Amino acid sequence: VFAISEEDAASFVVDIGTQAIKILKIPVDDKEKRKVELQTLLEEKFAMPFIAKLILGKRIFNSISKEKFESYSQAFKLHIVNIYSSQLGTYNGQKFTVKSTEIKKKDAYVNSTIAAPDFPTINILWRVRDFKGGLKVIDIALEGVSLLRTKRNDFTAILESQGIDGLIITLWFVFLIYINYHVKSGGLIKKSDWVMGFSKYLVWFSHIRFVDQVRLSN
Repeated sequence: VFAISEEDAASFVVDIGTQAIKILKIPVDDKEKRKVELQTLLEEKFAMPFIAKLILGKRIFNSISKEKFESYSQAFKLHIVNIYSSQLGTYNGQKFTVKSTEIKKKDAYVNSTIAAPDFPTINILWRVRDFKGGLKVIDIALEGVSLLRTKRNDFTAILESQGIDGLIITLWFVFLIYINYHVKSGGLIKKSDWVMGFSKYLVWFSHIRFVDQVRLSN
């Protein structure tokens, strides 16, 4: 982990805000382009594998294989992309502003707002860390609701009852539900996305069935 300055962190978040506004300006009917641009933004500016690791916690992360973590991390990234792409609104004159930045230990906390005429101002807190490859977001809180805390709470019950395999298959199942809803609402889905989602779901479903059969036989 490298040192981080208030100025660099603020500039980094301003750039994210600028890109986010550009995505809002993409016609709402062009759902695929909005999703692709959002996914690119998340991959470039967010430490997605690190966020996925933080959500799991050290105990679970240290207990699973590298391959299993990569499968979970891929499913998690698509899960986040689908959540945020489905919540994207339209451009209504929004203005993104960084209000303040504070350094706490190895992270920068950047306070910002999105304001638009006739709409409530949204407060966003960004937690930014300097990695070897540059600055990355490791958490974002909208009106005090943290992504890390929310997803950790969402996943805890699944991890406790079904383990990491259950979480992976749940994420792929949710991905398939998203695709089905998107198609029914008139959206276009790449055949490769559908095939990937369905094949991943089948792989992990089959894996869980096999593990259950082994347990029952013992």
